[in-house]
Amino acid sequence: MEKPAMKRTLTNRNIQLIALGGAIGTGLFLGSAKAIALAGPVVILVYLICGVAIYGLMRAMGDLFLANSKFNSISDFIDYYLGEKWAFFVNWTYWLCWLGAGLAELTAIGLYIHFWFVHVPALISGGSALMILMAVNLIAVKWFGELESFFSIIKILGIVLFILLGIGLSVSDFHTQSIGIKANFGQLNELVPFGFAGMIASFPMVLFSFAGIEMIGLTVGETSDPQKNLKNAINCLPWRILFFYVGTILSILFVVPWYCLDLKESPLVTMLQMIHCQSGAAIVNLMILVASLSSANSAVYSTSRILYQTAKEKSLPL
Repeated sequence: MEKPAMKRTLTNRNIQLIALGGAIGTGLFLGSAKAIALAGPVVILVYLICGVAIYGLMRAMGDLFLANSKFNSISDFIDYYLGEKWAFFVNWTYWLCWLGAGLAELTAIGLYIHFWFVHVPALISGGSALMILMAVNLIAVKWFGELESFFSIIKILGIVLFILLGIGLSVSDFHTQSIGIKANFGQLNELVPFGFAGMIASFPMVLFSFAGIEMIGLTVGETSDPQKNLKNAINCLPWRILFFYVGTILSILFVVPWYCLDLKESPLVTMLQMIHCQSGAAIVNLMILVASLSSANSAVYSTSRILYQTAKEKSLPL
């Protein structure tokens, strides 16, 4: 009888789109408002600092994978270099993190669907989403890759459109012209309204927006050509961080004064309201719903792969 093993059916296209989509989550759509409120316009520098740190982390992870073709998961090289106890600890803390994140995203999915279908309980919509995602992940990893690629394309298109909208509003004759630029970048005290303390306070929110970007490390064991695909995905990471994170925040601050952002809603909603877009809330709600579905899909994938790895290593806490 053939032993169960992971199949290398994730293509280069899947890995590149997962890497792209992994850089866009609810932390960017929602958490960016809180980060801007804590630091002001200088939050752009915080995103750059965190981006450099994240790239260094991902580059180190990639080098470890590429150094030994036998490494198929993060726990493999932790076990090899630090020992079984550290691998056990990392596996289960990482699993618990993804479990908590997945449950939070499923709860959020129920609330986002409630925006359109007010009579559908959040438990039903969130539970239905979980069943569908579990079915997709159970059929084959290729289905997970295709679904995650689909989510990534929607998120990428959405962010690109918002960045283009922000650029267009900042240079056009629309009534928002230069409002954000003058308010946010006119003087030094406006650029750094809360000083160094504000910058430090914004770091947790900014780092949260990068959560999940490391997930491509879990796909190594199911990638058709990990040596090539993983290298390409990580080498392109700096440009993705600059475009998706810094580009999005800049497009918001070019249009909306930082002190006008409502912490209860996405900055993208505020930007759409400034051009009197009546369906702005619905558009952004759809984008956040897709981001939550993507995160929940990643959570199902990650938790199942971590459980598989721990079962294979016989390191279950029993």
